[in-house]
Amino acid sequence: METLVRTRSHTRRTQRDYSMPFKLKVVNDVESGKRSIRQAALEYGIQAPSTVSEWVRRYGVLNGEQRAAVEFPPGKSPEERLMEVESRVRLLEKQRELMEERMGVLQGKAAKLDMITEITLDRHVE
Repeated sequence: METLVRTRSHTRRTQRDYSMPFKLKVVNDVESGKRSIRQAALEYGIQAPSTVSEWVRRYGVLNGEQRAAVEFPPGKSPEERLMEVESRVRLLEKQRELMEERMGVLQGKAAKLDMITEITLDRHVE
């Protein structure tokens, strides 16, 4: 059971456990544009807007444009965001290439180990 405290313009919840249907309703209101994260926190009595942000991140079904707005800090221009994304892509491509090289080396070592094992087993069986 949750306790509600009535103030001037909104209701503040005193319990921090929120039901899943409640969280999804809040997330739906934010994603549909009915309320901003801050408005949802205030109107639903959630003490911290960061709680609503976390619910949107965790339970929301955002399209790419909305997700970019949530994930990037405010005040960055689209060009700055694009540069960050391109930088991340380049880094991930380099990491993938390095992992592929390491995978090749490991596969070669595994093949050699298999051959050594077969030879050793053949010698012990004879």
